[in-house]
This record gives sequence, structure tokens and C-alpha cells, in this order.
Amino acid sequence: MYRLHDDLNDGEKTEEEIAETYNLPEKRYDLERKIERICDLPLGTVYIHCPIRNTSMKIAHALVVGSDLSNVRHLREVASVYREGSRELAPYQDEIRAVEKMYSSIWRFHIYVDAAYADARKMLVASAAKRILHFSNDPLLTVKPPASYFAIALTVLKIVLCQRLIRLTKKQPTVRSFRATSHKGHEGPS
Repeated sequence: MYRLHDDLNDGEKTEEEIAETYNLPEKRYDLERKIERICDLPLGTVYIHCPIRNTSMKIAHALVVGSDLSNVRHLREVASVYREGSRELAPYQDEIRAVEKMYSSIWRFHIYVDAAYADARKMLVASAAKRILHFSNDPLLTVKPPASYFAIALTVLKIVLCQRLIRLTKKQPTVRSFRATSHKGHEGPS
């Protein structure tokens, strides 16, 4: 329905500020209800997903120390712990920072609408979210997939269902027939 994207910021708040605000359950709840009121939707129809902005990078904030116990740094600055060894540790520091940057680039704030109302109100919800948050909707969510996409998806679904039906209808050996065949030719102890 709606996905916030930092490149589409029209207002005064950043993604970080949005994440900090709406990561709080009571703030998310208030925003969900406000959007429902604006869009004339029933209570509980709107759901917001707002993950913690830096959730996967807790390890980067771990403290590290070298031989100089007064030089304590975060792991993301590990190269500055050692004067002579910084060249050797630089690739690790660069990798940690690259992962931080990657996670930051994939973080997204989403607003979902109950499927029963999605088709009729998705544009209205996106418009209300833009007005409140000052971020335009991600353009990928505003483009309707071509009819050929649905035809392909339906064909794939039919194939999968046919394969499952074939597996279910294949005659499986029963316990009785298994016992009868497993004892054939067995004479038993002499």
C-alpha cells in the first residue's frame, strides 16, 4: 500500500526520525487510527510495520580495546584501536561499515491495509500517509502490474496445484499391502 523511501522526502523529517518515532507502539497505533479516520476505514484496517533502524548492527557498537587499555572504540572503528595494526584491520572496519550502509539502504517503513479494503482505498491511504509523513509513496507500489503478470502467476499456480494433486492421488502402499509383500518368501526361524 505505502512504503516510505528516503529519496522521496518532501518534508522536515528524515527516515531516522520516522523510525525513531513510529518504532514506538503507541505512536504507530495513533498513526494507524488517524489514517483510518481520514480514509473512513474501520478500526484495525490499517497496520504499520516500522522496524528498528539499526537492528542488525548491534555488534558494530560492541566495544573493543587493544594493548592500550585507554583506547576503547566501537567495533565499527576497530582499525583505530591499534596504531601499527590499523592497516591490517582496515578491511574488517570497511566491511562492518559496508554492512551498516547496506542495512540502512534496505530499511523501509510500510503501511498495509486489510485486503477487503485494499483495492478501493490504497490510493487514499497513500495520499493520507504522504500528507502526514511528508514522504511520497514508493513509485514501485503505484504501478499496476501488466495483465500478462497475472496470467503468468495464474499459470504457475495451476502447475503447482496440478503437481500437488498428482502426488496426492498416486497410490501409496498401505500398511496391509506393505506387510504382505515384506513377508513373502520368509519362512521364519527353523
